Amino acid sequence: MTDKKCVSATPADTDENILLSSIITGGNECYNEIIDILNESIFNNYTNRKIFNICKALHDESKQINPASVLSMCAETNISVDHIINTPTLNVDQIKDLGLRIQNAFLKKHTMLEYRKLIDNIDQLSATEIGTKLLASIESIHSSIISKLSGVSSDIINLRDVTAPLVEYWATNPSENVGLPTPWPKFNEPIGGGMRTGVTLIGARS
Repeated sequence: MTDKKCVSATPADTDENILLSSIITGGNECYNEIIDILNESIFNNYTNRKIFNICKALHDESKQINPASVLSMCAETNISVDHIINTPTLNVDQIKDLGLRIQNAFLKKHTMLEYRKLIDNIDQLSATEIGTKLLASIESIHSSIISKLSGVSSDIINLRDVTAPLVEYWATNPSENVGLPTPWPKFNEPIGGGMRTGVTLIGARS
């Protein structure tokens, strides 16, 4: 069974099949290599999302990911694994690169689809609306892309989630010198929780 939008096999499906086959064969060690890269929403194939969730459930319950445990849970939930049974596998050193490739392919596809929708609607905007609604739409697209990665990597957050309560606080507690957290939690830690009082700008250029 595949998603209605993914009725035929694609290169993305093939990469996903190899990834899942490698995880099922390589076990928890292989899963740990992509745990911070992928979540079920990034998978193009609906069935593959289900299989990935089974691997995740086994991992989260501190159980072993192996062919027996995955096939057993798939059988209990009527999920077919025929399409990955004889798929080639990768070793633990190669699987992260494949995970990143799947993530990049997903983000490119998602971004292109969203911007095509935006371009199709530009003709319906007036000159004044382009300056406001267009920027708002672009921000919405970026937020949507970030949300697809939420819960995958602790290095990525949605700025809107953390800035909204700060703006509300400043509205009732005015201050001459305020700042915003960056999108990178690991960067916020050494600068005191974000670009707050005393930190005007930190920049870099290669």
